[in-house]
Amino acid sequence: PGASTFVAAALWGFEGDDVWFVGARSVVHHRGVNSLTPWTLAELPAGAPLVAIHGTQPNEMWIVAENGEVFH
Repeated sequence: PGASTFVAAALWGFEGDDVWFVGARSVVHHRGVNSLTPWTLAELPAGAPLVAIHGTQPNEMWIVAENGEVFH
């Protein structure tokens, strides 16, 4: 299969093998090149494109959509 394109609006990382990207209505998690599944994609039920991400620890992430929706 061909490669797909993801345009990130924002990113947040805790280490090189724990980086999160948001864009459009999707969240992409990168687990590092040594992982069996280095990339995972999740769609959020956002009513607008995702524009910001922040976290205090790997299981405590906040994502904000352009229309002000907040996901935790």
